[in-house]
Amino acid sequence: MPRNGMVSSLWNHAKLYKRVIRDRLESANRCFVCEGRASAKSGLCSGCRCDLPMRRSPRLARRIEFVDDAWAAFRYEFPITEMVRAAKFHGDLNALEVLASGFTDEFLTYLGEVDVLVPVPLLPWRFLRRGFNQAGELARKVSAKSGIKVRYDLAERRELWGLAQSRLNAPARRANVAAAFGIRRRVNLTGLRIAIVDDVVTTGATCSALASALRIGGAVRVIVVAAAATPRHHD
Repeated sequence: MPRNGMVSSLWNHAKLYKRVIRDRLESANRCFVCEGRASAKSGLCSGCRCDLPMRRSPRLARRIEFVDDAWAAFRYEFPITEMVRAAKFHGDLNALEVLASGFTDEFLTYLGEVDVLVPVPLLPWRFLRRGFNQAGELARKVSAKSGIKVRYDLAERRELWGLAQSRLNAPARRANVAAAFGIRRRVNLTGLRIAIVDDVVTTGATCSALASALRIGGAVRVIVVAAAATPRHHD
């Protein structure tokens, strides 16, 4: 390639790179809901932040099998639905900040006496593909506020080759995850009071299966703390 042509090509690539960076920075400063100017930390403008769909009563109305109590901060509706997708499938840190904002000091009083936090585990290949576990990130934020330690090494998710939970109805979800979790070798949960942390409680099947495994491992109390819950759990 002639020297002038190479210089022109490099110049065009530099302009394209600058435009991509500028677009990403502008996108990061847009509100999830109205696309107005957002806080760099929350991903929302001040008006939309005040309109987030908080649950009137954080305690879930429907009982989850093997779980002593369950709490969720938000109703699973717009814009929380979009934030969960952005956090889960795109690793959007602003979306995670918004979801974690529901874990206020008042909300965390519902934890009561808890020894450890256990985020719902991902399958190893899914963790490698995403690069993070959204439930683990939320648990880390709960830990920072509450001082309760997060344990990532207590439970594991097993590969059952089932269908994605999002595609199934309630009975099928329960069957699909019935044996999805196990306790790692040489782990003793005897006497522990555990809070499972998840992003969204839909039917409760996933949390129920994990709670069952934790109880088999010796846990004496298991509760669930989630960022959001679907309408079936609304009060």
